[in-house]
Amino acid sequence: MLELILSALAGLIIEVVLTVVVLAFAAVVDWFVRRHAVMDEDDIAFTLRQQLDNGAYTIVQGIFDEATGQVTDARRVNANRLDPRLARAHARDDLAVYT
Repeated sequence: MLELILSALAGLIIEVVLTVVVLAFAAVVDWFVRRHAVMDEDDIAFTLRQQLDNGAYTIVQGIFDEATGQVTDARRVNANRLDPRLARAHARDDLAVYT
């Protein structure tokens, strides 16, 4: 799954960049909820975490359409820290999938 999403992201220009001190899980969920009406059953909600050398994070949050292999919507969030719930979602892997 990670390879599919990374491949789809490679050609996508993410224009929205948000910078926060602490990225809250509730903010991630809210972004997905606001897009729920336009999502279909082939869509997968995900966050992809990248820890930077300075200890901060870049999170790419998006919607991946399994049927087309494309990321249909995404944003990038820069954060100094992740709240505990979001950190747990990424405890095992840089990619977290939400169903």
